[in-house]
Amino acid sequence: MEALQPKFFVMENVRGLVSAALKHRPIAQRPEKGGKPLTEEEEPGSVIRLLARDLQNVGAASYHMDCFEVNAVNYGAPQLRERAVFIGNRYNKLVDFPDPTHGPSAGLMPWRTLRDAIGHLDHPGSVIMDFSPRKKSYLRLVPEGSNWRSLPEKIGYS
Repeated sequence: MEALQPKFFVMENVRGLVSAALKHRPIAQRPEKGGKPLTEEEEPGSVIRLLARDLQNVGAASYHMDCFEVNAVNYGAPQLRERAVFIGNRYNKLVDFPDPTHGPSAGLMPWRTLRDAIGHLDHPGSVIMDFSPRKKSYLRLVPEGSNWRSLPEKIGYS
């Protein structure tokens, strides 16, 4: 960053990064379990606080950074995908993140499904990728519109 000094940058990562701590303390040793108070490095969000502090001290090009927690499904992707989006700039300006375009509220387009996204594509004809009989037996247990979380607890993995 110091060598290039871009005017803006965009970074995205898992949503959990927003609450990540620089240093982990086992739950059994935390204050709510009778342990001593957390240090600054053990506090939730300390990773992002350090990043923001470092960005303000990048030589002659200090950066203001905004963070947005977003879910891709609210912007038209046919997938639940929670992410943290960071937008930084050298102008010390706040950035407005676009409002969701999709969702259950009036005035928004409905969430998209995988069928919405690829249902219009022509079938390629021959099998491009196939699963083993074992994998197919597990996939048959997943109800339509669901995922692996709907599998029975005891399905006899072998």
